[in-house]
Amino acid sequence: MQKKFRALDDDMGRLVALVSDAGMRLAEAAGMALADFKQDTRGGLVADVRPHPWRHLKTKGSERAVPLEGEVLWAAEQTLKQGRTSSFATALRPPTPTQPMPR
Repeated sequence: MQKKFRALDDDMGRLVALVSDAGMRLAEAAGMALADFKQDTRGGLVADVRPHPWRHLKTKGSERAVPLEGEVLWAAEQTLKQGRTSSFATALRPPTPTQPMPR
């Protein structure tokens, strides 16, 4: 299934990779900012799951650094290469009634 999403190379496929391969919750993955993708101390890429004004986490314990490998690493690298004009990792993000989405 992941190979089919790789062939499409779009926001939805990369979002599915974050959820299925990295074990992130859908709201966590959809609410990622580009700045949430960081290098760890060993040079690998991680997704820094943390709260944002536009997305809260389920619990304090939900804050974590998720190592990215395989298909999800490819998805994150493609996302970072896109040159987005917004700070969001995908165009697919959950709206919140209390906080407007930044541009």
